Amino acid sequence: MQTRYFILGITFIILVGYLNITRHDFINCDDNINIYENPYFHPINLSNTLHFWTSTYEHLYIPLTYTVWAMESKISNALTSESTGRRDNSHIFHTANLIIHILNAIMIFTILNLLVRNKWAACVGALLSALHPVQVETVAWASGLKGLLSSTFSLMAIWSFILYSSRFGSQDESLRARTKFYFMLTHLFFLLAMLAKPSAIMITVVLFIVGYLLFEKPLKQCVKEQFSLVIIGIPFIIVTKLSQPNLEISTITPLLKRPLIVGDTFFFYFSKLVYPFALGPDYGRTPQLVLQSSWIYFTGTLPFIIAAIILWRYRGQWPLAAIGIFLAPLLPVSGVIPFNFQNISTTADRYVYFSMFGPSLALAWFLAKYRDRRLLYICLCAIFCLGIRTFAQTRYWRNSITLFEHALSVNPNSWLSHNNLGLAFQEQGRYPEALRHYQEAVQLNPNSYVAYVNLGVLAMLDQKYVRAVEYYSKAIKLNPSSAKPHNNVANVYQKMGYYEKAIDHYNRALSLSPQFAGAIYNNIGSLRELQGGIEEAIYYYQKALAMNPNLVQARMNLERLMAQ
Repeated sequence: MQTRYFILGITFIILVGYLNITRHDFINCDDNINIYENPYFHPINLSNTLHFWTSTYEHLYIPLTYTVWAMESKISNALTSESTGRRDNSHIFHTANLIIHILNAIMIFTILNLLVRNKWAACVGALLSALHPVQVETVAWASGLKGLLSSTFSLMAIWSFILYSSRFGSQDESLRARTKFYFMLTHLFFLLAMLAKPSAIMITVVLFIVGYLLFEKPLKQCVKEQFSLVIIGIPFIIVTKLSQPNLEISTITPLLKRPLIVGDTFFFYFSKLVYPFALGPDYGRTPQLVLQSSWIYFTGTLPFIIAAIILWRYRGQWPLAAIGIFLAPLLPVSGVIPFNFQNISTTADRYVYFSMFGPSLALAWFLAKYRDRRLLYICLCAIFCLGIRTFAQTRYWRNSITLFEHALSVNPNSWLSHNNLGLAFQEQGRYPEALRHYQEAVQLNPNSYVAYVNLGVLAMLDQKYVRAVEYYSKAIKLNPSSAKPHNNVANVYQKMGYYEKAIDHYNRALSLSPQFAGAIYNNIGSLRELQGGIEEAIYYYQKALAMNPNLVQARMNLERLMAQ
């Protein structure tokens, strides 16, 4: 059967499993920060887009991802702004995610076919990665684009590296020229993957595994090949580490206990690989909770015991390569190094997206080796069952309420789900329900400054200004580096007539988040107007519009004063 029929089949099957995500809304977790409330997308111009290449945004340096989001926003605005009045159409972003996911599946099929020389085996392996339910979080979440894009270029780097390795050592001059070309292409794709998401640095380990185990290159040659890639990746890792201080990590896991956390993390991912049920955005597997559990010495050591047995008794190159490719990309988020999301959970489905290439490789190798139709039919039936499970999982991602209500059924102690569910109810004007979930959030996690900010917003809407100040002050104490509580408490002080206190907090907010300067300058203009400083107010409204020309409130305020 020709390759194009397999590609069409893969595309059709993925569309059936995921097509309903194109009708989903944004999720009020990261989608707001990254996309529809991103000040650099309103307006979208060259200057704002270049900002992502010259600076970090929200402690991230992923300029390629933000550039793609900017392009999607531009398309979204052109298609929907006049007819609906919405600035961003979520359907555009979800459709883009689905298209990239399909391209990734086709890339996996292409790579597996190069390695195992069996189209049916490669097709089944690609479908395993594409249709496994753990992939839903990355594909159905607009903010999952960074993982999708990073995987796209990582897979392209693997593809070009395989073509390079298959020609390595040839004496033919034309083949040697192509070898250099493919090696340079590997570097380009690796660079693009790093620009999409810095955790792509682990592709160097994957390429080392491919070269050493699958192509049996000398160890020295494998190290030499990856050295130049590591040099390219180091600046990205330094920038990422410097821009993401561990400010939100309540407890740093002691070094001697981190292997247990790593083992437990690997155990969790293997269990979800085999039994993909009870999937959610917050598993609550924080290091503190895991170390206090009675099962930690079982789950924390079993993966290492199994790995030791495999290395001792079974030295098959392909199975070892598959295991290594599955685990290597998970290492940075396994608990070896502390990271901010660990305060919520060490494990998350989105971390497995690229790692699923490992199980896909194992399955393709197995089917290609034994070439038994009965095994092929069994695997296809299993893929069909996974596809049904994936289709069911995508429905939870329809909107913030359906997602976080499901998340609470998976983890009832998720303060994050309570907070985001409260925010969704608040946006719908269902304030009593929002209040209940915010209170649950701070009860489950008294250090959640975000939930205190949201409680402050509700108190302010209810004109309970003293209580709002208390909530915002608590949020500032918990996270002094966040600009939002400073800006919000300044708004409260302005309404209470404490103008100097308001100015002080506006200035602090400006110093902490210059990207939101437009909105803050508008607030300062309103304050100066209340004080009777009309000329000052006009100055700040003009400054607000200079920072953000789409700031409707600042434009209305300026036009009103200019008319006077």
